[in-house]
Amino acid sequence: MSAHKIKAICFDYYGTLADAGQPFITLKNWFAKALETTNPQVNPDAFHMQFTRQRVALSSGESFLPGYVILEKSFINACRKYNVFLDVSSFNRFAAQLFTGCRAFQDAKRILNAVKGKYPLGLITNADNRFLYTNIAENGFHFSHITSSETVRCNKPRPEIFLAALEKFKLPPSAVLMVGDSLAEDIFPANALGMQTVWINRLDAEIPEGVRSVSTLENIKTYL
Repeated sequence: MSAHKIKAICFDYYGTLADAGQPFITLKNWFAKALETTNPQVNPDAFHMQFTRQRVALSSGESFLPGYVILEKSFINACRKYNVFLDVSSFNRFAAQLFTGCRAFQDAKRILNAVKGKYPLGLITNADNRFLYTNIAENGFHFSHITSSETVRCNKPRPEIFLAALEKFKLPPSAVLMVGDSLAEDIFPANALGMQTVWINRLDAEIPEGVRSVSTLENIKTYL
């Protein structure tokens, strides 16, 4: 597909435009500090493993749950498992800050400024609206359309969330470029629907055959 046929650009958000760091490692450290103060007999690695197992199970369940619900339920489950009494509201506030306090990558600001007015811009993101919209506003981003997992009630890589975004643009998949940092959640499912894709490979990982990749977002202009 020739580049001049691209008529809109969709981005993933966290990890692509906004730097969320490694939120689950940050949560693991929070668990260790909280347990050291209140329940030093509990192994923080085991507590974190229980939290992770519950989070994965809830995330992959048949019924959609917003991310903040999954995190809270997973935390409560881990507390019950180890019979500890950590403050749920403190956990919720800390977890929320991980996703509302993310700073924009500098190359994200530059590329959005470079292409605004030339293409309709959208988001396709696994995110809770309360956190997502707060962070978008803090970073000064503007998009023609935002398609979140909470709104569509399904997560990437399921095709429904991509199809919902395409419906907003009223464009065929081949006319929309998807840009994201996850091969499994962004690139492969978008390719499967016939969208054009570019993988933002900030960590210089091995590039799979057939995947178009850039190390900085400004280089997506090569494909426009």
